Formats: sequence, structure tokens, C-alpha cells
Amino acid sequence: MDDRASKRGPPSPPAPPPGGGRGDEERERHTASPPPPGGRDRERGSPHQTLHPFRALAADPFGPARAAKAAGRKVVGHVGPAVPTDLIRAAGLVPVPLAGRPDGPTDTADRWLDDVFDGDVRSLADDILTGRHGWLDLIVIPRGYEPHLQLIYALEEIRRLEPGLRFPEIVLLDLLGSPHWRTERWNRTRLALFRDRLAALAGAPVADDALRAAMDAEAGVRRRLRAAAALRHQVPPRLSGADALAILAAPAFVPPETVVPWLDALLAEPPPPLPAGRPRLMLKGLGFDAPSLHALIADTGADVVADDHPWGDPLADRGDPGAGDPLDVLADQMLREVATPRSFPQAVQDRRMMDRVRAAGVDGVLVVLPEHDDTLGWDWPGQKAMLEAAGVPAVLVLNQPFASPDGVALRAAVADLLDRIAARRAA
Repeated sequence: MDDRASKRGPPSPPAPPPGGGRGDEERERHTASPPPPGGRDRERGSPHQTLHPFRALAADPFGPARAAKAAGRKVVGHVGPAVPTDLIRAAGLVPVPLAGRPDGPTDTADRWLDDVFDGDVRSLADDILTGRHGWLDLIVIPRGYEPHLQLIYALEEIRRLEPGLRFPEIVLLDLLGSPHWRTERWNRTRLALFRDRLAALAGAPVADDALRAAMDAEAGVRRRLRAAAALRHQVPPRLSGADALAILAAPAFVPPETVVPWLDALLAEPPPPLPAGRPRLMLKGLGFDAPSLHALIADTGADVVADDHPWGDPLADRGDPGAGDPLDVLADQMLREVATPRSFPQAVQDRRMMDRVRAAGVDGVLVVLPEHDDTLGWDWPGQKAMLEAAGVPAVLVLNQPFASPDGVALRAAVADLLDRIAARRAA
């Protein structure tokens, strides 16, 4: 069996330092890859001109940040999507997301980290410790995912024990996720401290007008992303799962003034419909910032029409900023509209999941959780009951290793889900 798609699996590589390093390995990507022969070509369908910029960026997502660094700009790496990139842009800095690499070495990290650190975090730590991210001016890690918080503690202790080991300053963005006025005040204070740290790096204060302009610009991008999601919801869909993932990821790597024309062109001239009659699936879980599982699913004859995970459709959930002090507005949005694995109440996240199921006309849901998961699995029984009540079958796959997802188990889970969908249609 060819497990190429699953082994490339979730998540994927971070940025290379500019100007040399590991040759071709430095061109590895964070979000997607050029299609190899077979499944991924079929999954993406025929080439279409309005998809070209997104596919080109997916092939080298760190190119824009490296170019900005070479031009003298300062670049801020951030881990996960729960970091306000509009605040980074308002400071005149360049944000770029970071993640582990499934085929990257972890020898250095293995010397320091306990076995409970999952493969994504272990790979990311190795890249930080070995200087792969040494070109960054700052690395920001939010609190919303417990392994990331533990990673910060580990890195700071390693820095204390090995003062000769050089890597960028690590900043904890200590935002909490429970909807309470005390939490919002805490988060507002933390965002103010973060703004001050960014201002120090930029060498100039972050003006309210600049923050408001950056928030408005990114809100315009999210409006267009929501409109692009509607292309997936059509019957048949007009975006493949892999292309939709590349479109959702693009605003993390290029500024609004670059990506807005791409999105406008896509919406004005969308790709032709995909083949009709294929089952429509939603993906849930963690680790889908690369499209390998989307390609595996396409090989089985189904389409991914919704992605309910941190690098999927939730990236566009945050609405337009309201009136008032921009930092107050940002604190409110980060608390109530930006989902993390530890966002509360869970009922809000579950309602958004069901809204996506209905909007996309989902036939079935595939949930894939990584090894060492200690958060999302607790939510599964309630979510499964909600899906079953709506007549939507779902299949759960547990303990998927970061570096080598079990292709056999994933294919079996997809086949099981498609059988359940077929049985429901026949009933």
C-alpha cells in the first residue's frame, strides 16, 4: 500500500534561515506541497489561474518573510494561529507562523524533553535549539495549548543551563480562554505588555490608529475567506480540500495588501465544480496544516468540504472589530472569537462545529487526534452525540504519531466512515 499521503501527514515544516543552510531541505513547506503523481493531482483537480498564487505560496510559504528579512524588516515567528498578527503588523513587523516538521530531526530536543512532549512540539523545539529559527527576531508562543506552555518553560530552563546555546527570545502570550470579565481584563493587560514588547523591537510605539487600521485590514481578509468557504459549500464543491487549506493559510504568510487581490480574483472567477456525487466530509482534530490527509481522503472518492480545527475554517471566525479602544476590542475578540484547545465554554465551540456541518452539507465527520492528547478527546462523546442526533456519522482515530501517522488506520477509518454514509443514504 502506498502510504505516501499519510506519512507526509500533519503538521509540517518551519522556516529556513535566509542565505544557506541545508540546501533543498530548507525549501520544505509549512502548509502544503506541490502535488506528486497520483492522489493529490486528482484531489486538486484541473489547474485554475485564480488558484495559482495560493499554490505558489504553499510551495514556498516562507519566501515573503525571508525577502522581508533580507530587506531589513524584523520578523516575528508565532506558534499556532491564536496570536493577534494584526498587532504585530501594526508595529511594522512581519509575522510568520511556525510548526514542527514531521520528517525533521529531533536529536537535540530529545536530550532535553520528556517523552510526553508530542512530535510537533518536539520537532519545533529541535528547530529552535539547533538554530534553524535563528534568523527570527522574536518567537511568540501563546498559552492556549498546554504543550506549548510547557515548551516555553523547557526552553527557558535550557537557556539557563546552557547560556552558550543561542536562540531567539521567547515571549509567552499569556491569554486565557474562559469568558469572564476578570479574564478579559487579564487578557487586555497581557496584550498591552505584548504591544510594548513589539514596540521595543520595532523601535517606535504602536499607535492606536495603526492598530485599528491593521485590525480593519485583517477583518477584510477574513470576510473574503468566509466568502471563499462558500465555494466549498456548493454542490458539488468548487474548491478541493487541499486548495481550501492553502487559501486559509495564505494570510498568515503574506500581508492583507497582497492576499486581498488574490481572494478577490478567486471570488470573481472561481474554479469549476469538482465531480458531482462524492461524499462530503469534515475534518476535526489537530495537525492539519498540511494537506496530506485531504489527499488521502480524495483518493477514496470523497471531498473535504469543512475543516473544524485550528488551521481550518476557524481562522475566519473572528468578526469585524467594533468601535472603541482598539486594544479593548482586540482583547474581547481574542477571548470570544478565536478558538484554542482550551477555549470555554465548550458549548460555543460545539455550536460552531454544528453550524459548519449544516453550512457545508457535511455527510460525515472524521476526527483525528494526536498521541499524548489530553484535551480534545474529552469533548468527543458530547460532540458525537450531537452529530448522531443530526444524522451525521462520525469516526474517531486516536494516538496518531506526528512523524509517521498510521496510514493503514487512517484509510480504514475513512473507509468505515464512507460505509456509514452509504448505509445512511440507502436507508
